[in-house]
Amino acid sequence: LAAFIGAFIAGLVLEHTGYSKPVEKNFEGLTALFAPLFFVSAGALFELSVFSRFDLYPIIGALTAVAFIGKFAAGIGAFGQNVRKRIVGIGMVPRGEIGLIFASFGLSAGLIAKDMHSALLFVIIVTTFAGPLLLGILFRDKNMRREYQNKTQE
Repeated sequence: LAAFIGAFIAGLVLEHTGYSKPVEKNFEGLTALFAPLFFVSAGALFELSVFSRFDLYPIIGALTAVAFIGKFAAGIGAFGQNVRKRIVGIGMVPRGEIGLIFASFGLSAGLIAKDMHSALLFVIIVTTFAGPLLLGILFRDKNMRREYQNKTQE
């Protein structure tokens, strides 16, 4: 995890130096190559047998609920004059790549079992697909869409 945290901190530092765009441009090729490989390799570790383990259903349900509530609650912390907290919260729901990194690390380090890793991957998949669906439902509401458009025009 030290490399992950170090890369995150380096990104934060670079953002304020003016070098972030050149560095980002230099790494586009590596990102295009390795990001899909990471996601494919993480997905390949998913075991469909997790669905036959009824004892994991409560854990999967609890993890899914915690993921939704925690990410939605992040919207409450959003601040600014024209911020729509509910939209921000729902927009945070599909953010699962960090969870995927931690789950993969936990599996490779022997900290979590393969069935728990698959349960976590399932939660990540559900939240990844649910976020855009929920945003679509939210913006189908004409009052919400009108309110959002009015706020962005102010």
